[in-house]
Amino acid sequence: MIKNIPDLSGDGPTKFTGVVTLQNWPAFDTLFGSLDSYLKSGTMISESLRRHKLEEAVLALLEYKLKLASIIFDCEEPGKIDLKAFMLRNYMFNIPIGNFATLTGRSLSTFQRDFIKIFAVSASQWLISRRLEHAQQLLVQGRRPTEIYLELGFADLSYFSRSFKKAYGFPPSLINNKKPS
Repeated sequence: MIKNIPDLSGDGPTKFTGVVTLQNWPAFDTLFGSLDSYLKSGTMISESLRRHKLEEAVLALLEYKLKLASIIFDCEEPGKIDLKAFMLRNYMFNIPIGNFATLTGRSLSTFQRDFIKIFAVSASQWLISRRLEHAQQLLVQGRRPTEIYLELGFADLSYFSRSFKKAYGFPPSLINNKKPS
């Protein structure tokens, strides 16, 4: 439990709309210096010490000269974000469609409607297609199916291979023997 919380009032930002660049601050130097010593020694940090360091980090941010409390404790529902940009950056994560909806600030039904307006196909169809396109590029570059299926968001190798063969007419293991036109 954090004790002696600094004054949370002040003239900090009322609405966070971007990135806050933090300058040198003694509390940051101390925190990162202590963490760096653990990293250099190869010592694992215990769960209780991790919690302590997290509290230390929050306190350091709260005491920072920019008065960041209004950002740290902003618990408003997230607004809708740019769906196309978000999906193009995050398609390879193997998470349920509902989680993509939440992360973009939409209900599942709104997400699906917005998705079809933007991409002209359902989210599940687009995700598989986009992942397979990326897989094809990686395979042409010499990567093996066993190296890439997880990083592209496929749950298992056999599902990846079946999907690839259905889309391209041959298994991914043959990509270097039969390049698509």
